[in-house]
Amino acid sequence: MRLFLSIALAATVAGCAMQDGAEDAAPAVDTAAFEAPAEVAAAPLDGEANASVDDQARAVVSPLVQAQAPGPVGEALTGCIIDSASEAELATLAANEDPDATLALTQSLLNSDATIACATAALT
Repeated sequence: MRLFLSIALAATVAGCAMQDGAEDAAPAVDTAAFEAPAEVAAAPLDGEANASVDDQARAVVSPLVQAQAPGPVGEALTGCIIDSASEAELATLAANEDPDATLALTQSLLNSDATIACATAALT
């Protein structure tokens, strides 16, 4: 079950690797990878000074996840990512100083045992 969920989450977030039905397209990578919409990756958190670090991190992570897994699934995954992050990781996400680092950390958190266990409970 855990392997199935991990593969399903990775497929949901990573999207399809096949392009235009080409048989020789690169095979799908079995870890989730985010592609940040430009407006999200560069979005400053101005005006959110009073929000908690959790809320700021959620504001950064949610659009990344929603771009790949919209709706309730994306909301559940975002919640699980935020819940499984350490205080230092939350601060890094909330700061969103380096979009590439934000994406890498979000991907790492998505693939963590804690996030997978949370998502299993939330989505089953």
